[in-house]
Amino acid sequence: MRNVWTVSKMNKRKKMIIVGVLFAVIAVVALLVGAYPTVVVANISATLEVTHSSPYDVAARNVEIKITKMSYAGYAFSAKQSVTEREKTDINIVDLEVKFLLKTPTGSNLTIGQFDLAGGGFKDFNLVVGPNEGLRGEGTFTLFIEMHLKVNPPAGPSLELRKTIERTFEVP
Repeated sequence: MRNVWTVSKMNKRKKMIIVGVLFAVIAVVALLVGAYPTVVVANISATLEVTHSSPYDVAARNVEIKITKMSYAGYAFSAKQSVTEREKTDINIVDLEVKFLLKTPTGSNLTIGQFDLAGGGFKDFNLVVGPNEGLRGEGTFTLFIEMHLKVNPPAGPSLELRKTIERTFEVP
């Protein structure tokens, strides 16, 4: 009988510990959400097209910047950068380096995304920029998208092309 009572008492202790840890986790999440209810973020999306006709070129299409408020928890656990490639061509011939730079109202220049991609076609970029990436305070921000295209065709001369796209946006 004594062994049954000891096992029962140990199970109660385990349950109490699990319940205590669960309450602690819930309290920490509630404090984080309560202390940082919302943050301002910029959702940046851009499509770059690398054409594979002669001459090679890279162009920015559909550059959009949407300023929204998001819960801190949602922001903290969201994917900050993604790139999807469509209609990929010339994989061993074309290299594309892309940098997303943010100039803040205080004059700081921050790199918020850097990608090295191979091949032509369409590149769809999505970035979520918030306080951790330098989007703090109010004012005028400037986004620079720097593109460096390198083409090394087997039957022709090499080509290098650099372009920069600039977009300005306000954070109220």
